[in-house]
Amino acid sequence: MLYLLISLLLLKIVTPVQLFEDPPSIVIYPRDQTVVTGGVATFVCTAVGNPKPQIEWRKNGKRVSTNRYTVIEMPQGSALRIDPVRAGKDNATYECLAENGVGEPVRALFALTVLEENQVPPGFPKFKLQPTTQGVERNRSALVQCKAEGDPEPKISWLRNEIPIDMINPRYSLAPGGSLQILEAQEEDQGNYECIAENSMGTAISPMA
Repeated sequence: MLYLLISLLLLKIVTPVQLFEDPPSIVIYPRDQTVVTGGVATFVCTAVGNPKPQIEWRKNGKRVSTNRYTVIEMPQGSALRIDPVRAGKDNATYECLAENGVGEPVRALFALTVLEENQVPPGFPKFKLQPTTQGVERNRSALVQCKAEGDPEPKISWLRNEIPIDMINPRYSLAPGGSLQILEAQEEDQGNYECIAENSMGTAISPMA
């Protein structure tokens, strides 16, 4: 009996814990955008699940071409970048599809509207100040400038190396007007910055600096 009890105990110890599987679920949905031809459009899609979901981008139901579109991998998802956007070619319904082999894939549809220069409505975001290249010593503060006007007043957000900046980081904050304040600059802050100005009229992205 003693031997049997010990054997059962050992068996219980070495039995692997069963892993739980979760179907994919989209967390951040890409949003519809209206941009001016020649500009830049960027969309973000993230998903959770176990195993980790794979993100696929589609245009009018077909997988996007990497020759024309850029997909940037990021934690829990990816970003789709179109640079430059072209009227007549990029106007379309796009799709973020997340799948991990558990359950059915999930998807989010969104639209890109590209305006010709003569179609830009009053109030469309317009930059008054744009980011410029600058150097800063480590542990010093930096201010990456950006200011935009429009009606309604544009909301400002930022990209670094084509990926949205996580403003939860306490070292980052928006100064009045939308400039990006960076406290105690570190090596991880190096990169190319872009300012996004967005309102109900459309979206504008500054040149990279």
